[in-house]
Amino acid sequence: MPLSDALGVTENEGVLITGIRRRTGNLNYGLVNYWINYAMNTLYGEADYGFSLGGEGPSLRLSVNDADQRSVGEDLIPGSPFATYQMSTRVVASYCGFVLTGAASQVGDDAPLLKPFGSSASFASMMVSSFTRAGEHGYLASLSYDLSQVGLNGLKVHVGWGRGTDAIDAETGAAMPDRDELDLRLEYEPSGTLLEGLQAKVEYIDVRTGAVPPAELTDKLKQFRTIVNYKMPLR
Repeated sequence: MPLSDALGVTENEGVLITGIRRRTGNLNYGLVNYWINYAMNTLYGEADYGFSLGGEGPSLRLSVNDADQRSVGEDLIPGSPFATYQMSTRVVASYCGFVLTGAASQVGDDAPLLKPFGSSASFASMMVSSFTRAGEHGYLASLSYDLSQVGLNGLKVHVGWGRGTDAIDAETGAAMPDRDELDLRLEYEPSGTLLEGLQAKVEYIDVRTGAVPPAELTDKLKQFRTIVNYKMPLR
């Protein structure tokens, strides 16, 4: 199956991927380009800088990325021509097993960001919501804790909240409803025991999409997920 099928393109087109990545001290940055002939081009860049506040103190990580996406060539994708982007920033602070993350993103007004081959690279993406609608502003705040710090080997808890606002219908300019998501996750991945290699997750997701006046109904989605993996040694 050609990769272009995921974009609704009937012609048999593949994807050409080129990129570069470099790490210099605490700075990590890179650029990658995805070209689908006669259909779409996506250029993605990211920079990430991490540093410690000294000694046993907390560490910080600052990140920024941007995805520029547009139709190219014969504009084979339905809805072409179009051009859009999604830019996001992130701050991560970690200390004594706690990791606090804050992120924000913005999408261009001309079109939503397409992600036919996977999830969005936005730092504000949640388990379900990627906040990729046209004009959408996304916000994320999350906190995780490694319970190994208190003797519970391999156990981690995570809570995250995200919100998407100001999205519009790219064709009509009409406002679209805001969206909220709550993510809860419990992870277990022990090390140094007979259970080493086990990876287990239990997740709860609550997504609520509001209504645009004069409508009064809201849309709700709740999910429970259980994921269990085991890495088997081959020797």
